[in-house]
Amino acid sequence: SIEARANACLADLADSALRSLHEVSEQYRPRNAGALAEGAAAGDRLETLAWLVQAFEVMQFSDPCLFDTAMLLDRYYSSPPREETRDGGSQRKLLAAVCLALKVGSAEDLKFPLRQVVTHLGRDRVPF
Repeated sequence: SIEARANACLADLADSALRSLHEVSEQYRPRNAGALAEGAAAGDRLETLAWLVQAFEVMQFSDPCLFDTAMLLDRYYSSPPREETRDGGSQRKLLAAVCLALKVGSAEDLKFPLRQVVTHLGRDRVPF
């Protein structure tokens, strides 16, 4: 049937796209703790993860969204080139990772408009 052929064609296309996305994702996966440590000090990473856990609990975001945010930050900080972070840059990067995880994650996590989430989590210090 036409529907079966269309589904088969779409399945091939989806498989190809997912394979490509996986390859790109693996390219930026932290290979070891050393690569991650070069981009973010261990104490800073632990403090960031503790903040994420608390914030996600208060905002009632899902655990998968938390894991996606942590993964995004780990991949960002383990990939060169490394840039100096100052003037709230790390907070903006953290909020960007949260926003990205919310946008690509489950619709159930996005209970508030992103502007409201950034304003709340950034404590009115990060412009939107």
